[in-house]
Order: sequence, then structure tokens, then C-alpha cells
Amino acid sequence: MRSFLLTSILAGPVLALACTALPAWAQTQEQSGGSSAAAPARIARGLIVELKSGGAANANLQTPQMLRNQLASVASAAGLPAPDDSPQPVGAHGHLLRFAAPLQGAAIDAAVQSVAANPAVQSVSPDVRMRRLDVTPNDPDFMNGQQWYLRATSDPAGGAAALNATQAWNITTGLASQVVAVVDSGALFTHQDLASQFIPGYDFISDVAAGNTGLGRNPDASDPGDWVSYADLRNPVFAGCTAQPSDWHGSFIAGIIAAATNNALGVAGINWNARILPVRVSGKCGAWLSDIIDGVRWAAGYSISGAPDNPTPARIINISLGGESGEACEPAYQSAINDAISAGSLVVVAAGNSSAAAPSDPANCSGVLAVGAVRQDGLKTFYSNFGAGMGLMAPGGAGESGLPNDIMTSTSNTGTQGPVADAYAQAAGTSFAAPMVSGVASLMLAVNPSLTPAQLISMLEQSARPFPSNAAYPACADGLASACNCTAQTCGAGLLDANAAVQLAAGINPGSGGANNSQGSGSNSGSQGGGGATHWLWGLGLWGLAAAALWQRRRKPAANRT
Repeated sequence: MRSFLLTSILAGPVLALACTALPAWAQTQEQSGGSSAAAPARIARGLIVELKSGGAANANLQTPQMLRNQLASVASAAGLPAPDDSPQPVGAHGHLLRFAAPLQGAAIDAAVQSVAANPAVQSVSPDVRMRRLDVTPNDPDFMNGQQWYLRATSDPAGGAAALNATQAWNITTGLASQVVAVVDSGALFTHQDLASQFIPGYDFISDVAAGNTGLGRNPDASDPGDWVSYADLRNPVFAGCTAQPSDWHGSFIAGIIAAATNNALGVAGINWNARILPVRVSGKCGAWLSDIIDGVRWAAGYSISGAPDNPTPARIINISLGGESGEACEPAYQSAINDAISAGSLVVVAAGNSSAAAPSDPANCSGVLAVGAVRQDGLKTFYSNFGAGMGLMAPGGAGESGLPNDIMTSTSNTGTQGPVADAYAQAAGTSFAAPMVSGVASLMLAVNPSLTPAQLISMLEQSARPFPSNAAYPACADGLASACNCTAQTCGAGLLDANAAVQLAAGINPGSGGANNSQGSGSNSGSQGGGGATHWLWGLGLWGLAAAALWQRRRKPAANRT
């Protein structure tokens, strides 16, 4: 299960608070049994605070001491400890206020409410620890699955949810000018199927213990492994975590989007030529919201204090991390997403894996494209979130023992702690449905680079195929934790179709062979349409290359996963 660290966000910088004793409102968590071993409670390490413009006067002209004094006044009024000498900035206007020790449950809400009551405070957002949104198949003996999801729906090896990527590759296999940011656990830079696809990124993990490098934030976005040992669990930093091996989540996602293709190795990527920008925000036990915010803004091209400017801003930003379902989009998260969209970046987000009738945070934020997961037969998986605000659905792997081949296969490593040897692993989850959409969106930009985020969302939704229906299964509804039939009201516009989306982006009339879907969409984008100029067709000889990439792929041993 996912645990969270919450930080309050004020209109201004965010400040790290240190003290020797817990404030009175924090002591209530021990009295209320906050350490119960049942389901992990929400966990916060501090508050992200943004001050009102009136309270902050002109933050750009403030000295560090003036800023510290102003935030110290807010903290004192709320019964919080005094901030550090150098408040840590978060996003455009927030600062992180750390607690002396992590808080849980009602103590977090009390702290947020106390700070939010201050008239100088613009907003407060808990600094939530986000978890990777993958589901481990429950059959320990599942076999390696082929990439059925890249084939045509008419191909016997495909299925109702297949992307028709082989047809899209007749138009384009992508360009090296497309940069897709994977805001996740970092990169396996030397993996044989990824080495040529990565460009330098950045490590935004501010917690030294969670980052597992001993450095804090630094220019090396390599993934050193994110295992959590039983010894780690004795560290208060990892309160609410569970022991687990490394899973190489970010590189698995990178391989789905743009693994080296037509090289007679491993797996094929959706975009054969795109470059992956690894933005490391997730380490041991997940990612703090404050780090994700800075990572998203840096990926989009904004300057972040203490980090060099990003020379290769990403037009697509993939986030396969999330919080609890039912939680509102945090103001600090929404602000970062707004900034990314304003910079021209499409933000694609996994909907979450709790079978809830609402996308999890940040898939419920305005302007993102929320992606849920379907099985090979086009039914919603038992785990995928759904409901109002969904953009569309894409293959994510069934995650059921009875469907061992309905699984996602991508780049990984055999190491259970640090990296050991290249491998290809299998997994299921909305974490892996989102990069399907990110990869297709990057192909759309290859034929029409002028498309805006709103236009990309509109075209992806317009080109989605209608959902199939199976009378043996119920309609998706709240409280139903099984595979189910989607509708436009419960799962968004339809099933992702790479060929139809690329054709629409290129201005090609799909004619009778198209898959445009007239169903309405529940996307959070709010976009009303888009368009694009007609671009070129790549030679039909690419069909042969695409087929070779699929049929000549060499199976590799799967990485150890649980």
C-alpha cells in the first residue's frame, strides 16, 4: 500500500523546520495509536507553505533572514518549531517546513489547518510520499509475455486493447528531437536496450537516506536501487514503509516509451528514436511531493534553486507515481502542473491502482491526461482506478494469475538491491499504461511538433476506440474490485489507438479504416479541440522494420520481482 508524506504549501518559499520536541498538535498521533500495524496511515515530514503576496511583500527582494523571520512567525503562530536558517524552496513560491519527526493521520490535518488559518498564508499542501503505481502479478510462475499491445487489433497476437502501433510506424517511428521526461526512480544508463536513448537528467531527491546515494540532490540521475531493508525500517525516515527489493521502475517505464528498436535485442519501444530525460524523484519507499514538484518544473524547463538549468526541456512528462484515491489535488501539485502546461509540456499521469471510482492525486489535477489500465480484451483491470476525470485507457497488464501472458514486459535489472545485470521484467499497473500514452503522444509530435498539450489531449481522446463489452462481466461501478466493462462515463474517451492518433496529428484522413471515437470524454484537460497541419508519410518499408522489431526480439531472463 502507498504511504504519504505531507507538506504544507504557503504562497512563498517552503521552509524546513527542525526542533528537539514535537509540538502539542503532533503529540496527538501517539495518543490516537498512529503507529498501528494495520493499514499504513498518511505520513508527512513537513509542510509546504506559500505566503500571500501581501504577506510576502516582494519575495524576490527579501533577504534570507527576512524570509526566515516571516515563516518563523507563521510557524510560531501554529505551534510549529522554528525553521532552519535556509528555507528550502519548493516550486515557484513555496518553501518546505520540516517536522522534527514524521507525523501521521489526524496530526497532519491538525497541522495543516493550524497553518492555513494564518491570514498571511495563501495555501498549504501536505508533502505526500507518492508510491509507484505498479501491481505485481500474483502468479509466481508466470511466463515472459510478448508485446501483444504493440500489434494491430486485427492481428491474432494482438487483442481488443492492442495499440495498432505497427500501423502507426508506417507513418513515423519518431524523431530524436522528441524528449520525454520520466519523473520516477532514475535511469539504468548502461542497459543495452536503453543506453542510446537516455540523455542526462537530474536527481531531485532531497532526503539523503531515501536517495541512497549519500549525496542528496545531484546531477547524476542513475538509479542505484530503491530497496528497503528491515534495518531501514528502524529509521524514522522510513516510517510506514515495507521491506522490498529494488524494482527499477523508472527504467521499466523508459523502455515502454522508447527502448532501442529494430536492434534484435529485448523489447521494442513505442517511439524508436525519442530521447528519455530521467528525472529522479523516487527512492527508497517512494517520492516526496516537494521533490516531484521541482522535478516536474525542471523537466519543463524552469529554473530550480540549486540545480543547473535543463538544456533539453521535455514536451511530454510522464508521472507514474500517485497518492491515495479520494484525496484532492494538492495546490502545490496543481501549480507545478500549470507551469508545465504553460511551458508547452503535456503531463501524462497514471490513474492509480486501488480500484477506486476516482483517479488518485495527481491524476485528478486539472490539465493532466489521466490514464487507466485495461486487459488485453479491453476490459478494465481489477486494480485500475476509474471515474470522472479519466482521459482514456491503455494496456496495463491484467495482473491476474489466470492470464499469465496479459502482462507488460520492459527493461529492468536482475539486482534486488544495487544494479547487477541487464534484464527484462514483467509487471502490471497503471504505472505502465501511462507511458503507452506518453509514447504515442511523442509520435504525434514527430509528425506535428506545433501541437499544444490541449491539442494532444483532444486528439488522443478523439482518436480513441470505443470500449468493448463482455456480457459475462459487470459494468464498472464503485466498490467493484474485479474486471469490468468500461463506458465513456466511467473510463474516459476510449482505448488508446496509436495509428488513429498519429493519423489525426498528421492531418491524414483515416477513411473507413480509422478508429475515431465519438464518445464523450471525462478528461481533466478541459480542452475543446485541436488541429494540425498535414505532414509527411514515412516509407511503407518501415512496416517491415516494425515487424522485424517484434518478431526478431530475443527473450531475456526476467528480473527478480515480488
